[in-house]
Formats: sequence, structure tokens, C-alpha cells
Amino acid sequence: MADRLLARMLAIGEAAFVVGAGGELLGFAATARRRASVTSPASGPFLCCGDDDGLAAPALGAEVAAGAVLGYLGNGAVRIPVSAPAAGRITDGGPPAGTCLRQGDILFTLDIPT
Repeated sequence: MADRLLARMLAIGEAAFVVGAGGELLGFAATARRRASVTSPASGPFLCCGDDDGLAAPALGAEVAAGAVLGYLGNGAVRIPVSAPAAGRITDGGPPAGTCLRQGDILFTLDIPT
């Protein structure tokens, strides 16, 4: 039931719900989440961070800064960085190394603080 209440509150733009009885108050706050997709900037095989670039490999749940390099696309001897479009927390993604990608494929999903 709380899931439906939260979904409805977010749908109509309400941020808080407070009920009072006998001097007691019960509050419930809804916080909207924004999400951003990190997409492949080109075609090619995915290369992970952390192998030989001195960067830490991004992990599920990790906080990342806007512009942080999350991996690369290999294109011959050239590496094309895959960067976070905004600061946030990685909630999904991270293809295995060597996965062949096309331009625009979604690689990671970020929860963006509001």
C-alpha cells in the first residue's frame, strides 16, 4: 500500500503526507529520483577502467562525479572514454569487458540527486 501511495504522491507532485491523532504525528515524505543513462559514444568493444589507466573500476552503488570516466570503447589503438553525464550513483549496468557495442547503447544507469 505504501508503494501505491508513494507512486501517487510523485505523480501529482506532492512531497509530504502528515497524519495526526491524539497529539501524535506520523509523516511520510516522497522524494523524486531522476535517472540518467550513460550511453555509448561510438561503436566498438567495451573496455573496463582499472586495467592499466590508474582509475578504479566503477562498481554498482558507487558515487561518481560528472565527467568521471566509467570505461572506454576500443577502436583500434584509440580509446574513446565513456563518461558520466552528471554526478550520481551507479544503479545499473556495466557491460563485461569485450562486449561489442553500438553508438547509443545504454551502458550504465545513474540515480541523480534532486
